[in-house]
Amino acid sequence: MKDNAELVTAGAGTVLPNDDGFYQITIKDKDIFLLVFSPKERGRPVDAAAIKEELNTYSIDKTNHFLISQVINQAAGVPVKIAELVEKKEELVTRQIKIQVTRDRMVAVLESQENQGDNPLTLEDVIGKLKEAGVSFGIDGVAVKKFLADPEMKVVCARGVAPIPGADACIKYYVDFANKGRPVELEDGTVDFKNTRMFFVATENQLLAEKIPATKSIPGMDVFGKKVIIKDGKDLILPVGKNVNIVKNNLMMAGLAGEVVWENNKLAILPVMEIKSDVDLSTGNIEFPGSIIIRGSVQEGFYVKAEGDIDIRGGICGAQVEGKNIKVGMGVFGMEHGYVKATETISAKFIEKANVFAGTDLYVMDVILHSLVNAGEKVIVAGQHGRIIGGTITAGVEIQAAIFGTRSEVGTVLEVGKKIQVCATPDDVKEHQNKIEDEMINNIKADGKIRVDDIAYAGVKIMIGRHLKSLADSVKHATFFVEEEDDKISIGPY
Repeated sequence: MKDNAELVTAGAGTVLPNDDGFYQITIKDKDIFLLVFSPKERGRPVDAAAIKEELNTYSIDKTNHFLISQVINQAAGVPVKIAELVEKKEELVTRQIKIQVTRDRMVAVLESQENQGDNPLTLEDVIGKLKEAGVSFGIDGVAVKKFLADPEMKVVCARGVAPIPGADACIKYYVDFANKGRPVELEDGTVDFKNTRMFFVATENQLLAEKIPATKSIPGMDVFGKKVIIKDGKDLILPVGKNVNIVKNNLMMAGLAGEVVWENNKLAILPVMEIKSDVDLSTGNIEFPGSIIIRGSVQEGFYVKAEGDIDIRGGICGAQVEGKNIKVGMGVFGMEHGYVKATETISAKFIEKANVFAGTDLYVMDVILHSLVNAGEKVIVAGQHGRIIGGTITAGVEIQAAIFGTRSEVGTVLEVGKKIQVCATPDDVKEHQNKIEDEMINNIKADGKIRVDDIAYAGVKIMIGRHLKSLADSVKHATFFVEEEDDKISIGPY
């Protein structure tokens, strides 16, 4: 529709050429006149639809359609008032707004349509639109005010509260598996490559691991005010293996002292540690509260200490070995600084330049050569050619071998019937060697004996209790002992 200014300037309407009828629409003041001329001869009458269409462009209060049709039909060529103009008030269209909600229903975005009205938006308009869209939770009043100040901007007008999922149960380990194989760092910043933490040892009732329980989830709320549910945390089964106990439902404790291992994806304690290689840089030093099987050898500069038995399938080369019962498949090569110490028995194929201490018995297959040996009860070198050559051999009850010493009279000291001092360090060994001939006190009864199956060469020193006998000549197939009534070392048959 046209405003009044346009109507005042309006002239004739559509004029059809030739013999056709035609019309004119004129305006005088506020009155609208319609003038219609009839066609000549075969001309066409005016188009009523065209007249009505043009009239629709004017601001007319009320249109008298009957009168207009009558003027058109009569086509009298006389102007007829058909309507009056009215003043048109400017209508301001309120800007249209749009609410968009994300797929997860957790965010609502407010924006206005482009070029959709000039009437300023009000807070009521926005709230009404939000309600219409169903948005009722998490409405951001500050963001809405920013939008009202600048409708061209797009703002997040509402935010839901995301649900918090429950945390799954997990296991906290107190055994440092992460640093397995890493050498220990010393206080000065250097590292000890002989202590590589290749094996993990636990004492009885030691805490190995703890299950941190799963937690419940916390529901959320979307912008439509609906609760959002999420899953609780998942529980897990503790990986409990052999000799591991569960305490208070969540704690994994060692059922006994031993090696901590993963066995079939379960944490287990083995009372016997098995090392399938040499004890060297690949394993580091070994300390264990149980028993140990070593399928290789113990190399120079390393130590193996166990509260249980130690079974070494190879040998000992300049190393330190301590245990309950120690079995060495090959020999002990002390290299003048290694030692072997057992609270009970030791057995080996040979012993050379080593310090060996057995709480009870020492069994050797071939030879003891230039070594310091202490045994609480017996030292037995078995076999037809079993020898003791050089060094000092001390036993509480008995020393036995096929051969003592050599033809070249290598210094060999055999001592029985004395209280045994178990030496633990090379310094202790040296001190013991220096004093062995001078110590004639702290005697046990002089009832020990030394037996030689083949020959004891000249130069061998026999000590029984406080009695000393140096062999000036070789002695064959004999037993050395002390008779109380004679109070001296006697020689009897083997």
